[in-house]
Amino acid sequence: MKCSGFSLFEILVALAIAGILVAIACPSYQRHVAAVRRHRAVVQLKRLANQLEHARLRYPNYSLAAKSMHFSGTLYYTFQFQPRGESGFCLRAVPSENQRGVDSCALVDTDLSSSVYCSESCPP
Repeated sequence: MKCSGFSLFEILVALAIAGILVAIACPSYQRHVAAVRRHRAVVQLKRLANQLEHARLRYPNYSLAAKSMHFSGTLYYTFQFQPRGESGFCLRAVPSENQRGVDSCALVDTDLSSSVYCSESCPP
């Protein structure tokens, strides 16, 4: 009588191969998810910058315009406003604890030029 099926050794080899594939794929997947979250924060920063420019038309400076706005955050980023004198500003997306461990970018900033960059602080 012949038994059909897999031996214990074959199952262990298949599990080892699956484990290696998972070990290779997980970090790549986490980096991709972090990049998508960062991109969403950049989109939100640009939206906030546009809203701030629109509010600036009603107020004499960016500080007062920013006070009229609500800078709500997301699960992965909080948004901050920093005035740069009377005629400038810097918006910052700060990663939360959920994002900080997997994101290589410490802060995401934008300013009047609408350029978005990773940095440790807003430029002077």
